Amino acid sequence: MRRGRSWLAVALGAVLLTGSLIDDAAARKPKARLSATVAGKRLKALRRATFLIYSTTSFSVTGQTNVRHGLSRAVSAACLGDLKTLVLPTTLGCYGTYTEARRSGARDWQRNEGMQVTIASFDGTRAVGTFQGTLDPGPSHAADPTVGVENGAFSIVIRESGV
Repeated sequence: MRRGRSWLAVALGAVLLTGSLIDDAAARKPKARLSATVAGKRLKALRRATFLIYSTTSFSVTGQTNVRHGLSRAVSAACLGDLKTLVLPTTLGCYGTYTEARRSGARDWQRNEGMQVTIASFDGTRAVGTFQGTLDPGPSHAADPTVGVENGAFSIVIRESGV
C-alpha cells in the first residue's frame, strides 16, 4: 500500500511539472492580432489571415475576417520604409485599402496616403502598432460614401518577402 502511494506521488509530480512546461511553451508562442472599426463596424481579423509582410523597402499590414452572413472584410496598409531601420515610435502615411467581398462580387475603398500607421515597437520579429484613416470608394461604386478606419491596432510577427 505504501509503495503504491509513493508511485502515485511521483506520477502526480511529473504531471504537474510537465503541465507547467507546456504552459510556458504555449505562452511563448507568438499570436497575431489585428482589429479596427471600419465604417462603424468592428473588424477583428482571423489569426491565420493576419500578416505583416516585410521587404527592405516597404512593409504591409493586412487582416481579413471570417465569412459571416456571406461577407468577408479585409483591411490593409502598405507603407514605404525599412521597418528594421525606422526610429520608433514613428507614424507613416501609407496606401490603404478596405474590401468587402461576397459571392456576388466585391466592393473596395482605397487611397494613397489614406492610412496613418504608427509603429510603436519592433523587436526584429514582431511589430506592434496602430492605424487609422479615410478611404475613397472604388470606381465601380463611386457614389458610395468614404469609409473611416478607426481604432486600428495590430501585433504581428513579420514574414520576410525575400526582397
